[in-house]
Amino acid sequence: MAALWHLTASTGMRRGAVLGLRWSDVDLDAATLTIRQTLVVVDSKSILSESKTGAGRRTLALDPTTITALRSHRARQA
Repeated sequence: MAALWHLTASTGMRRGAVLGLRWSDVDLDAATLTIRQTLVVVDSKSILSESKTGAGRRTLALDPTTITALRSHRARQA
């Protein structure tokens, strides 16, 4: 969970946006991630939802420390 906390703290992303991320949204070589969906709760059920506005769909730059944390996390998952 360290990579999740680091990503959240370094980008200021909201909880739903962070939980909606997929590895396909992250480009570690370009040091960016694109927010395409969020995790929302509807009628007590968690569902993935596309961002409602253009401002919700955006690309963020990632700092080198965050990239390192995400690379380590991805290696552990593999």
